[in-house]
This record gives sequence, structure tokens and C-alpha cells, in this order.
Amino acid sequence: MDENLEHQIRDLKLKIMRVEKELARTLHNVNLGAWLHAGHPSQMAKAGERERKRLETKLAELRAQLEKLAPGSTPKPVPPPAEAKPLSAAPPRPVPVKPVAPKPKAEAQSAKAAPAVKSKAAKKAADKKPAASASAKAKKKK
Repeated sequence: MDENLEHQIRDLKLKIMRVEKELARTLHNVNLGAWLHAGHPSQMAKAGERERKRLETKLAELRAQLEKLAPGSTPKPVPPPAEAKPLSAAPPRPVPVKPVAPKPKAEAQSAKAAPAVKSKAAKKAADKKPAASASAKAKKKK
């Protein structure tokens, strides 16, 4: 290939990349605007559709030009997936959840009471007033 042809191919690939990025950006902005409820929905949808059509036709033209210059250099567009299988009429059954049996009241009360029971030493310590510091005791004696 001569140098001029290589430059034209690179230039077209760069233009294609820019148009693809612009298309992605405009679609994102339209979706974001719709999500944020910024503006009238029908106006936003029309503007987004016009912009998408414009960019897609520009992209198709650029790819056609590139294909003329260098056949086989553009990737073939991905074909749409084969016919989607229709969903069955009956929805899938959810997995049954095993019910949890409630505890008898006696066990529930004993479970609650167990952490509340303290040792005798801990109860006595809680009942006593905190000890005064040594300096406080010295002041009282005078």
C-alpha cells in the first residue's frame, strides 16, 4: 500500500471511532435525561431518535468509504440473535421455603433471662457507690 492510501484508511478509522463515541454519548445523555425527568419525555425521545439516525447514517457512509479503500478491513456487523425462544406459559416455580418453627415460650424466656443473670460479686459491685479518691478522703478528715 502506498502512504497516501494508509493515511486515508487511518483517517476514516479515526472518524468512525469518533462517530461511534458520539453516538454512545448522545444515547447515554438521552437515557440519563429521561431517567432524571429533565424535560418533556416526547421531545427528548424525538431528539434522541433524530440524533441516533443521523449518526448511524454517517457511520454507515464512513464504513462504506473504508470498505472501498481497503476491502475486508471493517468488521462485519454482528447479526441479530436467532429467533428468541418464547417463554413458557407457566412461570418457573419458586423454591419452597422451609418454615421456621417458633420456639416454645419457656425456652424463649429462659434464653432471654440467661444473659441477664449476673454473678453475686458483680451485683454487689453494682450496688456499691464508687470509692472516693484518696485526696477527697484527706479533705474530709480535716
